[in-house]
Amino acid sequence: MLGWLSLECAASQAGALVLTAESERSDVRGHLAELAEPTDGLDLAGARRLATRGAFEPVPVAGINRGFTEQPYWYRISLRVPSQNVAQRRILEVEPPWLDKVDLYLFDDASGGVTHIRGGTRRPHDPRLLQHRMVAMPIEVEAGATKELLIRVQTTGPHAVALNIESWPAFYARTTRQQFWYGGFYGVLGVMLVYNLIIGAWVRQRAYLYYVLYTLAVGLMAALMLGHARQLVGMEAPGALLRFQDALPVSLLFAHLFQGLFVRELLSTRTHAPMIDRVLVLFILVAVFTLPLFAVLPHSEFGKLVTIQNLLGSGAALYAGVVLSRRGIRAAHFYVIAVGGMLLTTSIAQAAALGLLPANFFTQNAWQVGACFDLAVLSLALADRVNSERRERERLVAERRNLVQDLHDGVGGQLVNALALAERGSADVSSLPDTLRDAMNELRWAMDLAGPREADLLMMLFSFRERYSARLRDQGLAVDWFFEDALANLPPMDAARSIDIIRILQEAFANIVKHSQARCANVRVSWEGDELSMAVSDDGVGIPPSPPHGRGLANIQERAERLGGKLTLQGGQHGSTVSLRIPVGQPSPRG
Repeated sequence: MLGWLSLECAASQAGALVLTAESERSDVRGHLAELAEPTDGLDLAGARRLATRGAFEPVPVAGINRGFTEQPYWYRISLRVPSQNVAQRRILEVEPPWLDKVDLYLFDDASGGVTHIRGGTRRPHDPRLLQHRMVAMPIEVEAGATKELLIRVQTTGPHAVALNIESWPAFYARTTRQQFWYGGFYGVLGVMLVYNLIIGAWVRQRAYLYYVLYTLAVGLMAALMLGHARQLVGMEAPGALLRFQDALPVSLLFAHLFQGLFVRELLSTRTHAPMIDRVLVLFILVAVFTLPLFAVLPHSEFGKLVTIQNLLGSGAALYAGVVLSRRGIRAAHFYVIAVGGMLLTTSIAQAAALGLLPANFFTQNAWQVGACFDLAVLSLALADRVNSERRERERLVAERRNLVQDLHDGVGGQLVNALALAERGSADVSSLPDTLRDAMNELRWAMDLAGPREADLLMMLFSFRERYSARLRDQGLAVDWFFEDALANLPPMDAARSIDIIRILQEAFANIVKHSQARCANVRVSWEGDELSMAVSDDGVGIPPSPPHGRGLANIQERAERLGGKLTLQGGQHGSTVSLRIPVGQPSPRG
């Protein structure tokens, strides 16, 4: 409280702003005073009388922000050059660029005259003003002289006023830096727009369309807020300026509309959060039905309505992002980061405008930095979503391929056995129900492969031997099994990897039964160092020079590659051998 009182007293006691050759940029805090115009109006003579009577209240901050109000305000500042200095030339800049009507009255104590210059977006350009996006005029104060300046501001948009008083070199250097920065800003927006337009045309997703429309709305809103739209259409066209000034809340409304549509598509709220999705749909519908009110409501009232809708709708979208981020939705992580960065930089820009933070290049352009950050992160979110969907499609294709392989090698092998039993006649048909029952078990086994689990390969080999030895013997094939003792110390292996080994063994026996006409076979499994070896040999007719086309050999070759191993086929007139060598300890990239 004591600090605020001392600040207020210092402001009320401050006099004219002293200009010297050393002061490139002058701080107006403590030198600027304001007066709210009465409801019955106030002319220049009345404002001058009130100024001499001390009716103007000092402004202790660098920037003024009164929100949406159409009430005119008068501002007063005096500029003085000490007698020992030379005349000083300065540029007076009144910002922001969206102010409707700005009247500048410059009083000359020596002649007693007054210069009146009219500026603002709803007026044609006064040639005494600079060709600039802000209201900017040159001022010259003679040595030992004092000039009083009264400024009347009236606007239907947000009433935010700040004065900059600089030397010509400082003004030129600052505006040059700003031009380079704004060129980069619009360049980033253009790159984001074109890039995502091309990607959207390729992948054909509505989220990209909404992103492009949102980027266009943000770009239009920035051009209107920063005054570049006024420069683009020309300073001498008040009708066009009127339409562009009124377009500012409309551009904000479109940004809000396309943001809502984009969030629904990006986060898939219809699926992940139906209740939040209904709220977003409600805000989207409200935005659509608010648009026609532009032609009915006063500009300030329409601006207030759009601002409230934007705050509530953005809050709902941010809430959706936070909720879904906590549920582990990747796109929501990106969205929360993007919106969080935008909120932070917007707060920094507002704090700098109110004088709560020092004015520098970053704080004065924080909103544009936040917009670029927001669009860049959202573009990354779209790219991540496309990549995730691609990986999911590849996973589903791999699962389908694995399922086909498992059905072929498991159920298909059992059906081959059943067919062989049936073809041998009634003597062997009694084993047919057991073989078909095994086929059903194989089908259940194939359907259980979705979850990653560890499996004991040696136990699976024992189980396979117990289940298949009798079946193979019934089909006229005697099998000798040899499992090396060292297999008891084999490290655990995930189920998919173990099943691939069993499927290779199973497919090898199916081919023996179906093609080799063998009477005997043997299986040898050993483990040496970090390598597992398995060999299946038979005494049949061997592998023909041109093996029959089918999925069997292709399946076991693909499984061997997936295991990171090497599969070899050897055959001659007196039998064939299928050998598999795989490294132990490497997970199978199944699916």
